[in-house]
This record gives sequence, C-alpha cells and structure tokens, in this order.
Amino acid sequence: ILAVRSLVLGPTDEVDATLTLSALSRQAQCYKLSERVLLEPLERLGVSLDSPIFGINAPSELKLGILSSSVPPSNNMGSLVSQIMTGEARKFFPPFGSLHEQYTNKLILDAGGLERIQVEHKLYYAHVK
Repeated sequence: ILAVRSLVLGPTDEVDATLTLSALSRQAQCYKLSERVLLEPLERLGVSLDSPIFGINAPSELKLGILSSSVPPSNNMGSLVSQIMTGEARKFFPPFGSLHEQYTNKLILDAGGLERIQVEHKLYYAHVK
C-alpha cells in the first residue's frame, strides 16, 4: 500500500496523514514501519537526518544554544529551568542578529521554500519523538 501511495502522492502531500500513520504504527509497536513511513519522504526530498536545517553542524559563529557563561552551577539547574519558564531566558541565549537572519534565509532557499522546510521539520521531529 505504501509503495502505491508513494507513486500517487509526493513526499510533501498529506504530511498529517503520514504523521498519523507513523503514530499508529508506534502504538501498534511496529517501530520499523513507523520509522520507514517518516524517513522515506525525507529521503525523497533529499534530506539527511544530520542536515543543517535541523540545527546539526550549524556554523559555530552563530553561537546557537545556551551560553555556558550564563548557566548556573549544576546543583542549581532548577533555578535555570525556572528562569527559562518565567521568561528570563533571554540572558541564556545569544542575541538574534543579521548573521542569523542571513543563515535562516539561506536554509529556506536551499530547502526550496518555507512550506517545504516546515514539512521536513514535521517529519524530522516526529522521527526524533
């Protein structure tokens, strides 16, 4: 059925149905099927799981992630979580600037548009889940 479906529909068509089929496959403990349902469309789109569009191997000058100088000692991680949840997260993350905007625009252009990158993210994060 999946082979016939892939002949008729493209990898960006019916993404929500693909996500539902994957979730149902996981519930039925058919983990290989669940994984295949998510990875085949990504493969057809030419995207690997270690792609920069998923934040992997991003240029170091972007300084993505939590700033290590702002993180409290490990014995006070509860404080860190509280500060992030109450909206004080700005001091833990680097400021977003023109370099970030240029990199984001390049990723969207390389992916083939915002809609396509959103589809790729949905499939990727369902797979990671």
